[in-house]
Amino acid sequence: MGSTLNQGATPAGVEILMNYDGIGLAELVKSGQVSPTELVEASIQAIEALDGEINAIPMRNFEDALDRASSIRRQGPFAGVPFSIKDTANVAGLPSAMGNKFFAEQPPPTQSYGMVRLYEAAGLIVLGKTNTPELSLIPTTEGGVFGTNRNPWNLDHSAGGSSGGAAAAVAAGYMPVAHGTDGAGSIRIPGSHCGVFGFKAGRDRVFPGNTNPRFAFDHVLSRSVRDCALSLAVTQDRSPEIPLEWMEYVQRPSARRLKIGFYCESYALSATSEVKEAVLATARLCQDLGHEVIETKQIIELEEYEKNYIALFARTILAARRTIEEATGKPIEESGLMNRFTIEFGNQAEDLTDEDFEAAENYFLEWEQKFNNWMTPFDVFLTPVMYAPAPEHGFLVDESLDYEVMSRRIFDFVSFVTPMNVFGLPGMSVPLAWSMKGLPIGSHFFAKYGQEAMLLELAYELEAEQPWANKWAPNSIANL
Repeated sequence: MGSTLNQGATPAGVEILMNYDGIGLAELVKSGQVSPTELVEASIQAIEALDGEINAIPMRNFEDALDRASSIRRQGPFAGVPFSIKDTANVAGLPSAMGNKFFAEQPPPTQSYGMVRLYEAAGLIVLGKTNTPELSLIPTTEGGVFGTNRNPWNLDHSAGGSSGGAAAAVAAGYMPVAHGTDGAGSIRIPGSHCGVFGFKAGRDRVFPGNTNPRFAFDHVLSRSVRDCALSLAVTQDRSPEIPLEWMEYVQRPSARRLKIGFYCESYALSATSEVKEAVLATARLCQDLGHEVIETKQIIELEEYEKNYIALFARTILAARRTIEEATGKPIEESGLMNRFTIEFGNQAEDLTDEDFEAAENYFLEWEQKFNNWMTPFDVFLTPVMYAPAPEHGFLVDESLDYEVMSRRIFDFVSFVTPMNVFGLPGMSVPLAWSMKGLPIGSHFFAKYGQEAMLLELAYELEAEQPWANKWAPNSIANL
């Protein structure tokens, strides 16, 4: 991979970021070929050169990162590797805004939360927090307190959400791996939009975050499969009560051939012809690799599914709204501290009773069993991540639209990926296709509860057959 670099970029700087993944960078650090300080300085150089337009990392702690780099012990699986945390997790000294005006103005926490400490123990150096939409509610990083996060492949298009800043940071080359969370496709959607590998662990696999541990899971977006696999190994939940067998660090593909079911129609709508062709091409690739691929149909019913989904998730938004109202003494509509869409989404939970929430919980418990039974004949499933490539800014966030119109667009957009959250299943977006306009199109795979290793083994195989790490966005370190 070649590049044209500005004068001042050193061999141990930006060009090394472009040519090595996280594990590769750590190996250079351990062997003494590059220092953590050089890597952090290169990452800062990339952010300062590109992020004025991309807006992936609005909260930065460069001085702290340089201090840590100068004193870090050169060991650990990711020793000295630049990293970022999504603005959903507490990082000592940085605001925990969650994309919201009110929370952005609260005092920063004095202690990082547990998952962040696990990343730091592995040697990762946090340079800042990545952009996210307000309360991580929508599948595009727009409308939050820090403004629009733009896609490195085309600045007029969405980087996805809610981990859009993380995906854009990796796609732009600021760092090889970045923290995200996935509560309704929030790792997989931006992974697909930005052409990077986005993996969502299933329920009980990783250390619980400060989001709902039944539906939302912390993990990473990365350029390589092995960075993702190693990140999973170092953040695995070690609690004795976890009902899963310990998963070894997955380092290579498996010889086992899989039975893969695929479909291109969600419970809400069909994929566009361009996305459908991308998924069909992935299905053919899997067949060429010796896997058995069979077309099937998903079984979820739109109306009941979405009604109960809203009941569960709107309650969380309503709780944040009440926190703001209690602190300001004003109705949320008068305070100007929450977007209209967020308010109206939360309003849907306002009149729901405890019995309604219990009914929604029971609905998903019942459907979890139905979905598991439906999955039984297959090992893995292949679907689109979204029904269309990344839309232009304003399509999913438009305050002039009625709530019903905007919410329908958003729910359609996430309809292929939310079942993996409510049913606790692992899933991943693999960057295997690009649209006619040059926008990435990810292929979405998911598997049964506890089968993260099976997905990673398949990802290694796809990565070897059709590599993506050498594909760089126009707005990235490859073009500095």
